[in-house]
Amino acid sequence: MLRLIIVDDEQGVRDMLADYVRQHEPQIEVAGCFSGGEAAFAFLQKEQVDMVITDIRMPRMSGLELARRIVEEKIDCVVLIVSGYGEFEYARQAIEYGVVSYLLKPIQMRELSDAISHMAQKLSERRANAIWESQFSDEVEELFFADLLMGKISEGPQLEARYQRLKLPYPHTQVHGFFLEVTVRRDKSFDWEYDTQRLFIAVGNVLRMQRHSCYVQPVGHQGDAFCFIVLQGPNNSAFDSRAIRRMLKEALGVTSELKTVACFESLCEAPELMRSLTRFIGGEGESEKEPQEVDRVIANAKAYIAAHYGEDITRYDVATAVYMNSAYFSRYFKAKTGENFNDYLIGFRMQRAIQLMNTGRKLSEICAQVGYSNYRYFARVFQQYTTYTPSEYRQKVIRNEDSFDDL
Repeated sequence: MLRLIIVDDEQGVRDMLADYVRQHEPQIEVAGCFSGGEAAFAFLQKEQVDMVITDIRMPRMSGLELARRIVEEKIDCVVLIVSGYGEFEYARQAIEYGVVSYLLKPIQMRELSDAISHMAQKLSERRANAIWESQFSDEVEELFFADLLMGKISEGPQLEARYQRLKLPYPHTQVHGFFLEVTVRRDKSFDWEYDTQRLFIAVGNVLRMQRHSCYVQPVGHQGDAFCFIVLQGPNNSAFDSRAIRRMLKEALGVTSELKTVACFESLCEAPELMRSLTRFIGGEGESEKEPQEVDRVIANAKAYIAAHYGEDITRYDVATAVYMNSAYFSRYFKAKTGENFNDYLIGFRMQRAIQLMNTGRKLSEICAQVGYSNYRYFARVFQQYTTYTPSEYRQKVIRNEDSFDDL
């Protein structure tokens, strides 16, 4: 349910708006009514509110000022301005403060209903965009470190441009850092209902809580030994290992050991970073590997795909299975095989589907067995891969092969 507040210095207007919303908008709760902007703003700072309907002219704090404060404080809500005819230009000016709509007095109930629907739509779009931007930001960060570790970012304008997207408070020329290994010990009192990958993420979150001005990015893990890359600026103090161990104990209930794996004075020391990483990307093997042995990662990834292609697996799932960061795994797979991960997964599934064409199974069954829940999507991918639809392939290609076998 969405929560709405009404702000107007006229009691009659507040009551009329509140009564209408309660009677005709069951999906919206009237969380409060206020006679001025100051009281409304104080409420917004303490309570979760999704929508604000406010008069534009009020004593002390106007609706325009309230909208401006909402934007400045980054309060997650949408605002509708109510104005008189003579205040129309003020209402238009309020658009820059995040106001998504406005009503002219006297308020017509149908216009109010349309305005509330418009507010709900804009709120949904804004929050969906925020989620996408957050995910995109995470992907940008992961890809930055993946390319850095693969040696694909050259020093100079390219490095500077991509580093700026991390939005750290110091220039890339002043960055130094290290790899931090955190090994957790699970005793009998440890109660963790999720998998090791979730524990890996949780440990990283604890590290970020302890060092707000540093940048911490997960790299990989081997069992319960987790590796993170840590970037620091020129004035950052050393990590407080004792404080981190205490926080891990308090937050997650685990005892832990911390060790610096390797330090670097420049972001461009990719070869050194790569060598420091290798023991965390080879699964359960030896801690030290020759370069050619690291290709076991690719073998393990392909084996995982062969065992799970019929499930709804993603790059993240395969990367987790081989103890790697998702973005780094994507770059690594491409570098070692010359093929994008998604292309390989699609090709594997399509080849398996072709094999199953000879078994007499229904096409819908084949679709499900190779990991697709939507037949139309499966058919489109199959046609892109073979130039035939699944039914055409079965009728033309397989029958032709059978006829050649009879000769």
